[in-house]
Amino acid sequence: MSWLDPFFQGGLNNPTDVILVGALFGTDQNTWTRAGSRVLDLSTGQYPALQVGRTRSIAFLADLNISGGATSVEVRLIDVTHGAVLITGCDLVSTSATTVELSSGPITVGGSAGNIRNDVATIYEVNIRMNGGTPGTDKVFCTNARLTFLYA
Repeated sequence: MSWLDPFFQGGLNNPTDVILVGALFGTDQNTWTRAGSRVLDLSTGQYPALQVGRTRSIAFLADLNISGGATSVEVRLIDVTHGAVLITGCDLVSTSATTVELSSGPITVGGSAGNIRNDVATIYEVNIRMNGGTPGTDKVFCTNARLTFLYA
């Protein structure tokens, strides 16, 4: 273990981001399109519920914008391991032509559908779609989507 290792320094860097979409992703379709995915396993203790006396909270954040005649961009986080279940509170919508960052607020962690799972390794997927606009002409964009772990 090196002194640069965050665990050596007394815990994870705070906050810690788990990137789901790390580059510009755009779509010109009104149907859900996968923008990125990642396996996350909270059962291993990599992101413990308590760390150095601080409690973990998790939020889904996405940087979004629209162009052309699109009326809004919608992004959601789903659990594909357990049947494409929408994570509660993780359906974000923007009508901005300039990039804005939206947050789900704290997400429930647990072993039930709609939670960030803490019982098994789970594949999470970010979906994006354009609302309004003309498919093939107008576009919506996600430049970043992530889960942010905060210990406070």
